Amino acid sequence: MGNGKDRFRDIITEPAKQNGVEFQEEAVDTILDDLLQGGSQANILPLLEYALTEIWKHREGRVITVQAVEKVGDILDFLPDKAEAFYQSDKHSDDDRKTILRIFLNLANFLEVDADNLYSKSTQRWDSQPDPCVST
Repeated sequence: MGNGKDRFRDIITEPAKQNGVEFQEEAVDTILDDLLQGGSQANILPLLEYALTEIWKHREGRVITVQAVEKVGDILDFLPDKAEAFYQSDKHSDDDRKTILRIFLNLANFLEVDADNLYSKSTQRWDSQPDPCVST
């Protein structure tokens, strides 16, 4: 079994290969550098999945380039930046923002990821607080 970096390299590249798409080596290295910069691998897979979906949209034919990765930006900042922009959108009322914030906080704690056990459910339950979306 490989180290964490090798495992993440496979997680990044294998689905693309199965669909006939290749990553430029430098593109994979850039993604790995972003992922592993903080030292902790907790909660990385959901961020990686979302970022790779966006990177996929910027591929050039059957190649995912460094430029595609750079268009998305830092993997660890990508989803939080998108969430913040959605939260701050003018189309949400103050009540909507309270609900959105609760959902975001629950999502942030839903998965716990580590290098040896890629997916494990968090011990925190979704229903630990009343849901403001449901009338009582």
